[in-house]
Amino acid sequence: MNDCVILDPHRTFDPELGSSSSTCRGGLRRHHPRGHRDGSKRCTNDKCNTSHTPMWRRGPFGPKTLCNACGIKYRKEEEKRRTNEATNNFKRQND
Repeated sequence: MNDCVILDPHRTFDPELGSSSSTCRGGLRRHHPRGHRDGSKRCTNDKCNTSHTPMWRRGPFGPKTLCNACGIKYRKEEEKRRTNEATNNFKRQND
């Protein structure tokens, strides 16, 4: 059984650009960035400090301050915190 699936056989990787590209109609090529790399921008999480991420996400210091991984973790922790606060408020009202 083949574990690999080729989704787009016309797509190639250009190591100089660090991106994949695919051929469009008319022989034109379009490039797809493989992540946002900005040497001056860093994730605001002290434990991470990365400058390369597929997407910058909202964090405690505003939009586009956390890398993708830290932003997802932050969002989940915030949702959990809000759920716990709502549960505690409900318990206090019913006591």
